[in-house]
Amino acid sequence: MPNRTSFVVACPSCARKLDVKVDLLGRDVECRHCQAIFNTANPSGGPTADQAIDRLLARAQAYVDSTVPNADMANSALPLQPGTGD
Repeated sequence: MPNRTSFVVACPSCARKLDVKVDLLGRDVECRHCQAIFNTANPSGGPTADQAIDRLLARAQAYVDSTVPNADMANSALPLQPGTGD
């Protein structure tokens, strides 16, 4: 099995696939096709962990917002009276 000393990353500007040396992982590089400068910290091309968490939290908040018709109404619910069975 050959020892891989580079990884493939897509340029976020022009989407061309580039072979980037492992030594440059986490550094800013310049696309040889469009001259865009980008960081190679996430060679998979997918969202970083922080971005994925932020998206998930935003989706959860949107769900909560869609299930509560009016936040003021939810906060103004009458408290239960002890001993009345409510």
